Amino acid sequence: MCGCQVRIQKEKSMTNQPYSIVIVSSEFSPFAKTGGLGDMVAALAAGFRRKGHDVRVALPLYRQIRESPIELDTALPSMCVTMGIGEVWCAVRDAVTSEKIPLYFIEHEDFFHRTGFYHDHMNVLSKWLFNLRHSRDDPLQVHSAS
Repeated sequence: MCGCQVRIQKEKSMTNQPYSIVIVSSEFSPFAKTGGLGDMVAALAAGFRRKGHDVRVALPLYRQIRESPIELDTALPSMCVTMGIGEVWCAVRDAVTSEKIPLYFIEHEDFFHRTGFYHDHMNVLSKWLFNLRHSRDDPLQVHSAS
C-alpha cells in the first residue's frame, strides 16, 4: 500500500447500525493501480471495514485482472445498464480481499477488455459513464473528484 492513513469517526446511522457502503472506483490496489487512487480506495475501504461498516467495492474487470491469478465467481451472469445509447449488458464477477472486503468486478468486453486502464479506448466518456451508471440505484451520497 502507499502508506495512506485513513481516519474515520466511529459513526453509526440514525438507527445506530453500521453503514452499508459501496465504493465505485476505476482502481483498487493491488488489482488495478496506475497511481495513488488504487491505494487510497483500498485504504479507505479497509478503514471503513475496521470501523464495523459493511463496505464493498465495484470496479471494472480489466483484462489485466481477468488474466491475473485472482479467483472470480459469478455474482450476476447478466445485468442491464440503461444509458443514453440504449441498454448495455454486462456481467458481475466477485471476489473477497484478504481483509474480507467484497469486490464486484463489472465485466464488459467493449469497455474494459483493453490493454490499458485509461488511454486506449476511443469513447472514454461512454466507458466512464457506464462505470458510474451500473451502480446508480438509490445512492445515499456520491463523491467524485473532477
